[in-house]
Amino acid sequence: MICGLCGEDLVKKPLIRLNQIIALVAASSLLLPLIYTFIFLIKNQLNPPNKNYQANSRLMIIIKDEIFKLN
Repeated sequence: MICGLCGEDLVKKPLIRLNQIIALVAASSLLLPLIYTFIFLIKNQLNPPNKNYQANSRLMIIIKDEIFKLN
């Protein structure tokens, strides 16, 4: 292509260059874990996980019974 004003040859630049791709990968490798952490932090604040303490006590009873069977 030739410039309409001055007649100089125009050079077509690529839309995305290699160094832009590398910079995007580097930035995302630093930002994605941070975003991931904030998403799960907010999710756990809105809906806290249920803790099943009854299951833990049943396991302790089973373990205690097994220990006393061995003695």
